Amino acid sequence: MVRILLTCLVGLEEHVLRELSSLGFKGKVLRRGRILVERGKVPLFNYTLRTVERVVELIDVEEGVKSLGEIKRVVDSVSWDDYIPLDRSFAVRTERIGEHDFRSLDVEREAGGVIVNWFLERYGRRPPVDLEDPWVTVRVDVDGDTVFVGLDTTGEKALHRRGWRVYDHPASLNATLASAMLLESTWRDLLVDPMAGGGTIPIEAELGRRKVPHFEYRPFAFERWGRWNVWKWRRRVRRLERRIVAEIHAMDRFTKHVRGCKENVRSAGARHVRCYRWDATRLEELPFTPTHIVTNPPYGLRVANPRVTDELYAGFAESAAEAGAEEIVTITTKWKRMKHYLEGAGYDVEVKGEILYGKLPVRLLVARR
Repeated sequence: MVRILLTCLVGLEEHVLRELSSLGFKGKVLRRGRILVERGKVPLFNYTLRTVERVVELIDVEEGVKSLGEIKRVVDSVSWDDYIPLDRSFAVRTERIGEHDFRSLDVEREAGGVIVNWFLERYGRRPPVDLEDPWVTVRVDVDGDTVFVGLDTTGEKALHRRGWRVYDHPASLNATLASAMLLESTWRDLLVDPMAGGGTIPIEAELGRRKVPHFEYRPFAFERWGRWNVWKWRRRVRRLERRIVAEIHAMDRFTKHVRGCKENVRSAGARHVRCYRWDATRLEELPFTPTHIVTNPPYGLRVANPRVTDELYAGFAESAAEAGAEEIVTITTKWKRMKHYLEGAGYDVEVKGEILYGKLPVRLLVARR
């Protein structure tokens, strides 16, 4: 087991801690979007965690760092031959949060130069730099005055890139955010998403409930390093899988998105998800009771007239109540309007903390009655 830094969308830290606890691990929030696990398991976390963006093998953390020169000093203090073979390529990637007098590209260039010189001074040779497909990706992230140095065990594509998506909805939901929404729901055997788009929430609902490992759909950086018995870990994670009895409905009012949803469902092998055309403001006409709803409605950012979004939110809330929905988990930038309509339809609404979704501040709402 190694020291691990987990990254996530800002605002999902508690969801990550809940997932870790379910696996028998404890985490500590270091910064918003960054959770430390003192003794973690790289394969297990990459294959199973659903609310995490990256799994980083942490090498060093240093606070009070304010200049590019100090960052170089931190990088130079690492014994890099413990992490990068001389005959393998590497690259440096940086995420920078806060105000600094340097750019992320500056950190990547200078840190890469430090690593190259470190090897030249000791061995007279250097590992090759490959910015397209490196064997090892070194993370040098700067969050305020704190520098995190580690190895990205996940790979160039973050964990929200599950690998099953073949149809890209124009407003597709981040899969880790979808999983966080599902953690807020009490659904057991019936789930409805009446504004499903490409089907992210319904697909994540089934795959998460069945505990289908991510390696079914994508590769990971750590798998080629030779430090872990990958097949042994795959067999171990396979034993966590389970069968479920579930009825999951993915609906959308646009035929194009229903077709795309079906493509994604087939790609993911989500055999319990049914995709079909329906209007989210006509839920009372369904031939069953949509007891549990988890959905990501349009935010109206591409619509000039805010009345369009208001009418959708109001119609959805009234229709869900009339249809007998017991619980609604939803998310939007216009959370005050959604809360207003849900409460008007007779729901008690809990508003969760702010989540930074890209550059959009959104709120997760849990409505029950």
